[in-house]
Amino acid sequence: MIKQVEKKLMELIELEESLEQEGVLIGREDVLKKILESSEVILITGKRGAGKTALGYYILEQSPNPYVFGLPEEAWRYLPKFITPLKSLEKLPEKATIFIDEAALWFYSRSSSQKMNKYISQLVTEARHQEQLLIFATHTLRKLDIGVVMDADAILFKEPSFLHSKFERSEIREITREVKEQFSKLRGDRRKYTYVLSHDYEGFLKTPLPSFWCEELSKAQISLERVFEGEGDRRAGVGSKIESGNIESVLKERPEYIEYFERMLEWHDKNKDSKFYHLGFEWSDVRVPPQILNKLFLQGVLDLVYNTRKHKGYLLRNPEEVREVVEKKKR
Repeated sequence: MIKQVEKKLMELIELEESLEQEGVLIGREDVLKKILESSEVILITGKRGAGKTALGYYILEQSPNPYVFGLPEEAWRYLPKFITPLKSLEKLPEKATIFIDEAALWFYSRSSSQKMNKYISQLVTEARHQEQLLIFATHTLRKLDIGVVMDADAILFKEPSFLHSKFERSEIREITREVKEQFSKLRGDRRKYTYVLSHDYEGFLKTPLPSFWCEELSKAQISLERVFEGEGDRRAGVGSKIESGNIESVLKERPEYIEYFERMLEWHDKNKDSKFYHLGFEWSDVRVPPQILNKLFLQGVLDLVYNTRKHKGYLLRNPEEVREVVEKKKR
């Protein structure tokens, strides 16, 4: 008798989910659980404000060993104790679920190189061997390195924007158009739903907010504006050349800046082989006042590689030119 009641209850739940949106099939929560158990790499994409970050944290809440990378340190206090924030992607723990928010920042498509491709391949290989689940969230897959996209076991779509369906990667542009059309059929708050594309399931799931979600976490997600987007390697200071006279004139006017240049060169030498070098340094990394870094950027000595309300990242446009002038001045 109990089994019959349970069976009837399950049938009613399935019917309720199916009828919740007229003409749109909504899968049950256990569908997402099965996808998570059978995946090593999952992508979350969708327009800004559609709920990508909240979905990532909802998945972490369902996971036994959750970590997050990409959350500014000042927002760590809003995380529940069971989620561990990471400062880097080195030596990731075994059997962990790692949510990488704003993944295009760390795996930017135009920063692709043999070294980056090798690193991505290694990251995914280790995830499979160590039973990890990597979750990458990004505004658009077009900005994400193709190596990450090709290794995905599932893509979780939040509502795409109109332009996504026009200018997304050619490999998934048609799929994005179809997903956009499916979202247009939904009634009410579309942020509650996620369109899943995987080996085992394709269709909508209802994905609620994590229990610990707050406005502070929502605002804390990194949303970097690429000021040099479209300028290729210039963003990382590669291939651009400044006149040594510019640096000499700067040091002539401000000889005390030589100490600042030495700190920036020290950072460069220490991080030039890092896979995150292209993200540059902030004022706190080199102990140079923000207003001076901005001045050096305007004078053409530095490249500004990202700019947000609270953070700016810089790189020496030509480190060896700077080094040559600094050493000359110190003689």
